[in-house]
Amino acid sequence: MHRTRRLDRRRLAGTARHRRTPVRGEDGKVRVTFRAEPGEVEAFAHLGGPYFKADWGTDVVGLVLDEHTDWDELAELLTDSYCVQAPRGLAAQVDRPGPPPGTPPDGSLAS
Repeated sequence: MHRTRRLDRRRLAGTARHRRTPVRGEDGKVRVTFRAEPGEVEAFAHLGGPYFKADWGTDVVGLVLDEHTDWDELAELLTDSYCVQAPRGLAAQVDRPGPPPGTPPDGSLAS
C-alpha cells in the first residue's frame, strides 16, 4: 500500500510538471484547438488571425493565444467544443451562456 501511494505521487508530480510546460509552435506562439459546428468552422476560417482552421479533422479550429486573448471567449469556445463532442445527455447538462441581450431570435446581429 505504501508503495502504491509513492507511485501515485510520482505520477501526479509528472502530470503537474507537464501542465506547466507551455506548448509552442515552431514560431514560438501558443495555440489551442477546439471543436466547432460545421458552419462555425467556416466562419472561424474566414475571420483569420488569431483563428485558424486546423489541418486535421473537419471540425477542428484553433486560436493563437497572445496578450489580446479574450479569456471569457476562450472559455465559451472550449465549453461549446465539449458540447459538440459529448453525448447529448451530458451536453444538455452544461450551463451555456445565451446570446447577448437584444440579439434577434434567429441569432443574427442587428445592424
